[in-house]
Amino acid sequence: MFGGLAILLLFLLLGELVSALGVGIPGNVIGMILITIALSTRLVKVEQVKAAVDVLLDNLAFFFVPPGVGLMVHAGLIAEYWLPISIAVVVSTVLVLTVVGRLQQALAGGSHDRSGSRRAGRPGPQANCSGLPEAGPDGPSETGVGGPPEAGPQGPSETGSSGESPAPRVAGRRAPGEASGRRRHEADRAEAGGANRSAGKGGEQ
Repeated sequence: MFGGLAILLLFLLLGELVSALGVGIPGNVIGMILITIALSTRLVKVEQVKAAVDVLLDNLAFFFVPPGVGLMVHAGLIAEYWLPISIAVVVSTVLVLTVVGRLQQALAGGSHDRSGSRRAGRPGPQANCSGLPEAGPDGPSETGVGGPPEAGPQGPSETGSSGESPAPRVAGRRAPGEASGRRRHEADRAEAGGANRSAGKGGEQ
């Protein structure tokens, strides 16, 4: 904190020295301009003065005591020149509010334009102009939605009978219909082989 106070007092001193050269601007105003330039150019970092500035802002009410005392001391002078003082206060207040408001609108409008141009420059999703159905995760289908086409009510199934849903397959196992069909086929082959052997023996006799 003390380092930040030293930096603030240094810029106040620089402002007073510049004002003593006959510039016609108060030294504290010149000091604020100089420290603003130093912060903008990163000559002075915000972290170096943040703690001191926070303490000063928390106790800002104490800095209004000297102007209040000055008003009470010079009350007669203020009563004599009240009209020029009032005009100066009103005009300067309106001028400051107008300039700050216009500047803020200009800066906000520029930031919105830049953000809008960045959004407009991003490529959007490309539409499918080929007229073909888009492929799903399991390949294209006739309806344009991914997935294999379903068999109709009379279509053939894996078991060979129409209208029946295929039996579920389990890894390492055959479906019951497939196993029974294979056993029936082997039995038919065995019977045919037995008949052929018996016919061969009869021919030899």
